[in-house]
Amino acid sequence: MNRKKLTAILILIFTGIFMIGCANKQISNDTDSKEGIKTEVQQPVDTNTTKETTSKNTSEKKYKITKEVYKIKNVIINYPQISGLSDINKQSTINKLIKDGAEAYISNGVEDNLNLEINYKITLSNENVLSIQYSGVANLEQAAHPTNVFYTTNIDMNNGKIIKLTDLLKVNENLANSFKKGKLVCYTTFDNEKDTVEYQSNIKELVNNMDNNELISQFEKADSKEKMISEYVAFCYLTEDSIGISIGVGHSAGDHVEYEMKYADLRNNKNTNNKIW
Repeated sequence: MNRKKLTAILILIFTGIFMIGCANKQISNDTDSKEGIKTEVQQPVDTNTTKETTSKNTSEKKYKITKEVYKIKNVIINYPQISGLSDINKQSTINKLIKDGAEAYISNGVEDNLNLEINYKITLSNENVLSIQYSGVANLEQAAHPTNVFYTTNIDMNNGKIIKLTDLLKVNENLANSFKKGKLVCYTTFDNEKDTVEYQSNIKELVNNMDNNELISQFEKADSKEKMISEYVAFCYLTEDSIGISIGVGHSAGDHVEYEMKYADLRNNKNTNNKIW
């Protein structure tokens, strides 16, 4: 075999080896790439993180809530009760506070011609706080119109005590202004959306035109259930990220109006003794 043919054969052999090596390397790179994509897709679905989050949320509340019903004459009041606390005495104290708060509207007795049904809504329930809204319609036969009822009970679950607005916030003109800038929580709706929007607009105008001293007066007496029938009294409730305040207004405006404000927007008004948020 002459030198030229040998050289050509060697070139072909080395070229073939080189191409096989490149092909193997490409296959290896493709495999690595696919495994990398697979890992990236799986990362957001982290079952351990999900379990930890679920566990954390569960541990926030170490008690169960059940519904109880108080009924006398034509009055029905639905209210919650708790169970499952390790401290039985504290649990008993809290349940009495809840029951007494639920029945506060009829604490002076029940007239035969009173028709009333109260339902409740839990707005916050965790290890530290239980916040309850009560609402319904009271109807006295001789009254000119029915009354829309709204009140709340907030429980400090650590100390077994009632929480009032003044325990949470400093009551001053700044709070009155923050209330006016808050989010209207409107429970009244109409069949016609235009009527609903107009009603909400009228409520906002009413609140914006209220004298700050009038609001402050209600805030200072807030959560005083013994006064809620005889005069306008504010009530507060808590959610995950906000504090809501209900104020008393005229019947034409619905008897009560609720605004919610973010905790973050109320830092300057936070009571120094407030350990709730």
